[in-house]
Amino acid sequence: MSNKRSRRNCTFNDELAKEFPFLEKRHQLGDSEVYCKLCNNSFSIANSGRSQITSHLNTEGHKKCERAKASSKQISNFFANLKPEKEEFDLATREGTIAYHTVLHDHSFNSVTCTSKLLKTFYDKKISCAKTKCEKIVTKVLSVAAIDLVREEVANINYVNAAVDCSNHKSVKLMPVMIRYFTVNEGVKIRLIDIHSLKGETADIITTALLETLSKFKLDSKLVGICADNTNPNFGGINRKGKVNLFFKLKERLGREIVVIGCAAHIVHNSVETAADCLPFDIESILAKIYKYFSIYTVRIESLREFCDFVQIEFKPLLSSSKTRWLSLGKALERLLKLFVGVKSYFLSESTCPVVLKRFFQDECTELHLWFLHTQVHVFNQSILKIEKQNISAVETYSIVKNLIDSLSLRKVEKFTGLQAKLELRKLVENGEITGNKFYKTFDELFDVAIKYLTDWMQHFNCVSYFSWTSLTKLPSWKELEDSMATFTKFTGKTLSENELFDEYGFLGRYLTAEKIKEWEESPICADQKWALIFQHFKNSHVRHSNLLQIVELSLALPGTNAPVERVFSLVNNYWSAEKVNLSLETLNAVITMKVNMRMDCNDYFSYLKSNPELLKRIHSADKYL
Repeated sequence: MSNKRSRRNCTFNDELAKEFPFLEKRHQLGDSEVYCKLCNNSFSIANSGRSQITSHLNTEGHKKCERAKASSKQISNFFANLKPEKEEFDLATREGTIAYHTVLHDHSFNSVTCTSKLLKTFYDKKISCAKTKCEKIVTKVLSVAAIDLVREEVANINYVNAAVDCSNHKSVKLMPVMIRYFTVNEGVKIRLIDIHSLKGETADIITTALLETLSKFKLDSKLVGICADNTNPNFGGINRKGKVNLFFKLKERLGREIVVIGCAAHIVHNSVETAADCLPFDIESILAKIYKYFSIYTVRIESLREFCDFVQIEFKPLLSSSKTRWLSLGKALERLLKLFVGVKSYFLSESTCPVVLKRFFQDECTELHLWFLHTQVHVFNQSILKIEKQNISAVETYSIVKNLIDSLSLRKVEKFTGLQAKLELRKLVENGEITGNKFYKTFDELFDVAIKYLTDWMQHFNCVSYFSWTSLTKLPSWKELEDSMATFTKFTGKTLSENELFDEYGFLGRYLTAEKIKEWEESPICADQKWALIFQHFKNSHVRHSNLLQIVELSLALPGTNAPVERVFSLVNNYWSAEKVNLSLETLNAVITMKVNMRMDCNDYFSYLKSNPELLKRIHSADKYL
């Protein structure tokens, strides 16, 4: 009886499976039971097979599910596939690189619309990276990825230094926040983490904005220092006094001591400006006056060119100095001296020459003072060039300024004026127009003012001097490490294990041989790269170095200059031009963050994207552009 019944039952065979692909046989239900994937129901086809399937298809429940499936398919066709295939990955890589290229080379987002059309015509019809999409890729994907990389890095470090500055861009006051930290694998990193638009420039506003940003990255507890310009609102003047400055407010909010680093490049620049006031004329005013006299007057420039041709001097445009361009004074002086005979002849022949310039060029000692100042400015500018290096530490800066003070002291003792100034002085003395004693009195005064200015302002770097051994110009002594421990504890609140640090000092001595130090001297290498090599060696050799690492992290986190923040303002001015007047602050923040943090050329960035599938998924996902 059961055998006969079994022969009468219909089963779900391969032919039915091919005809109805949304049906499948579930073995746990039996050979005659089928499961409908559209409506999530099972039913039997034992009695009539195909007829029962047809009856199921005509039910209202199944038809409703079919309509929902069709609607879902239409939506999925409209949006991009959230799980892109290789072809779509390649397209996302190209579009991401186009967006990066647009930012890196300061192109407007309007221009990329035309570029996208050309690329579509020339190469790939699927490329679609016009203005709106390109801007969204930058603001919602690439810049976010750049910030995420910073978050990953700072999660594993102990100490950071923050650097800030404020500047107006038309009616908008911008404050970039940059951080500096040391990583074992790559050395010092300097990263931009935010650009604030402030409603004012008071100490409270700046402090609040800074701490908000640091809190987002969980860095407020890791902050050991602050770097900014040497202005009263930042640090309270040369004596670091007052309660309405950034330094005091920050210490008050954090409830602990922090290292204060004024911009050393700014200090050196101000020292030579202050010293130049000892001369019988205001050189900055003179340079500005001469530059302004010729800058926009073609007739005057052509007349000056004729004077230069007459005295056989090659004409070049005159330059002016600027308080915000630290190396400009030397360049402007050099240009004036090259054209001095022609410029002097021009002004003395002019009947309407400005009185201040006529007196300047009538003074027979003018050229002497200019040559003397030009010679001395050179040594200041050389120090600024060293200090302005991107990854230079406060320890290295302290050493550079100390060497500058020593050099100025030696120049004073040896009465070093420079050859051209010496020749001018000899000629004037022989003609009876000046006495050597009078000139050398001005000479000594200039050096005294510069040395005093540098000494007074650099006193705040004295705490950094305890970490001088981290520059690794020689093998450090145990006493140097021991002395630095107290300063370390003062600014971190942590106590290191003296016994463990001494053992690590021994390991350092075995690695840091005289040959290694000589090798580094012959091929100059920054202190942070030296330490990166040392710690990688310790790590590979399984040598304990945690105490030594913490001291080095603190030392190398402290910068010697605020130049990186100044460079951010230069990038902002270059990008936020009159042609990009409608650029939003969000987009500006994203663009500058990418330019500062992602230091790659376009080819390297293309390779970087290609090896980063998660980032490509975000570029590919259509919801990023809605």
